Amino acid sequence: MFELSYQLTRADLAAHQRRTVERLARVGGRPWWRSTLAQFMFACALLVGIVLALRTLFVIAGLESFDFISGYFGFLLGVFLVFFTTWQRVYAIRSNMFDDDGPSFRPQTAIIDTDDLRFTSPTFQSSFRWSAIKDITDADDAVTLWIDRGQGVLLPGRAFASADEKSAFLAFARDRMAENREGLAPAPPPKA
Repeated sequence: MFELSYQLTRADLAAHQRRTVERLARVGGRPWWRSTLAQFMFACALLVGIVLALRTLFVIAGLESFDFISGYFGFLLGVFLVFFTTWQRVYAIRSNMFDDDGPSFRPQTAIIDTDDLRFTSPTFQSSFRWSAIKDITDADDAVTLWIDRGQGVLLPGRAFASADEKSAFLAFARDRMAENREGLAPAPPPKA
């Protein structure tokens, strides 16, 4: 059995959000051309092409004027502002997702044994069976137990007493996941 006590920080949650975005891109199998930046660049190129085609039609029709050039730049500025304000809003949501005095920043305890994972704090309690854990990531001095593509339970590296305890936990968790997938009887936890 492992019993871990910790308190998350804003830096922990920011790193967790970055890992979640990276995981969604990797696990979701999303091709590069479906990224927001690629779609934005494609849309701009398409819109520039449409604007240039319209300009050519105006020239052929003899309706060319200097107002068209200012309209063209205004149009591109509008596209840029839409992209910029969208990303500004995403950043605002991500940076204000957690209250400074909310439950995410309160001291927490994780009790992990052969049957389940229990998480408690002064304001919440939750538990998961090992069958709920889909994957484990060990990165940026934190362990994430993924219960869905974009949802995971974060255990900061400082919650572990030593690197050996963290390694033992990772081995134990991976064994439990493998046993759960294969339907084997639970093995006793290693001595920590």
